Amino acid sequence: MTGREESVWLLAPAVTFEAPYPLELASLAAALLRRGFGAFGIDLRVEPDGLEKRLSRGLAPGPRAIVVEASIRNVAEAVRLGRSIRSRGWRPVLFTGTAAAIADGFFLAAGAADVEVTGDAEDVVPALLERLPVRKGVPGARFPGDGGHANPAPPRFGDLDAFGSPDRHVFPWRGYATHALRAGHLQAPILGSRGCRLECAFCPVPERYRRAWRARSPDAVVDEMTRLQRDHGIDTFLFEDEQPLQDRAWFSSVLGGVRRHLPRARIELKNGLRGDLLDGELLQEMAASGVRRIALGVESGSNSARERLRRPLDEAHLASVIDLCRLRGVAVTGYYLTGLPDETALETLATLRSMREHRWSYAHLSVFCPWRPLGGLAARPRAIAVAVRTGAYLSTYAKPSRLLDLVRLGDIDLGRPLAAPRRFWAWLLSGSKGGGGW
Repeated sequence: MTGREESVWLLAPAVTFEAPYPLELASLAAALLRRGFGAFGIDLRVEPDGLEKRLSRGLAPGPRAIVVEASIRNVAEAVRLGRSIRSRGWRPVLFTGTAAAIADGFFLAAGAADVEVTGDAEDVVPALLERLPVRKGVPGARFPGDGGHANPAPPRFGDLDAFGSPDRHVFPWRGYATHALRAGHLQAPILGSRGCRLECAFCPVPERYRRAWRARSPDAVVDEMTRLQRDHGIDTFLFEDEQPLQDRAWFSSVLGGVRRHLPRARIELKNGLRGDLLDGELLQEMAASGVRRIALGVESGSNSARERLRRPLDEAHLASVIDLCRLRGVAVTGYYLTGLPDETALETLATLRSMREHRWSYAHLSVFCPWRPLGGLAARPRAIAVAVRTGAYLSTYAKPSRLLDLVRLGDIDLGRPLAAPRRFWAWLLSGSKGGGGW
């Protein structure tokens, strides 16, 4: 625990078998510490009984507040967690994250939350804590009785540079710095921008940020990376941006700063870049700046399905981007969805063919989970989609050429023959949640 005794507890509920670094909560922790509050982090994905252990100690005084980060994929778990906390009398419970921002009162009505944070948590949560007990009128916060989008206190979004860098001690960075299969590198997540204006039909990000896109200054991003490398030996940086290609000039400036100040850095862009925004010139610049892995959001192998999703991507251009990546030594992953609205059998087959036939280093197939209505029956993945996902993985990764490629990339270590099969099995078992990164 750090800061004053009345700490704010920051909770990351489980999503899938993965436990990526809780970067948004770490950024909130930094904001709380700057304002004089304590912060205590519990990652329930790493330590499922961490909260119970904490509560069993009978601490007095209790936390000043408990913050739960809710994503689209852990709505049911977040509701269960929030109800359990409130039933013990620990209040207030503040819900942050994408699901909370778009919830329109869902978590409030479910008895899981006292407040849903719709704006930047770094601004809103300290403002709430400084005014407790507060029931209305904080910009970027939704209270019981507020009418969804008619919320009289609309979201406010601040200057990302003013938030500074995330605190990497409340959630100790070292526990997340190694990869299960890639030895010899220390990794850390980085966030250079927030939001997206592209409005792909399946994605809640534009609504979360009210179709705004904001970026930190390139110097601030590179400075944070430089400190992480200097102070902790980090050499691999995982960009968590929803869409860093939203502003090509900004992205090029970040890449230029990396080339000047971190010539040996490795960069991974794993959040599904838009393939239609990539070309040979930009890919060459990315490779020269240390980009070693990217993911492309393809979503479907069918042109008609991609048009419905507002994800235009020509097959010839996609093949060209993949070839250019491989030519420049950049591993490239394809992200696909199954169980899409109005998806036909032919479209499903087109997706399976695209996964198998393109020269991907990896291909991921997630089960589509509608985010309207939040927590409704429609959000439950259909059994047939889960079965398609499992069959697609078995078919896609059974290709000898792909397995040899993974050995070349170092993601299958012949000295540890069981490591990759175990992770792959966990990946398959997580299918109903749509999850799984290698």
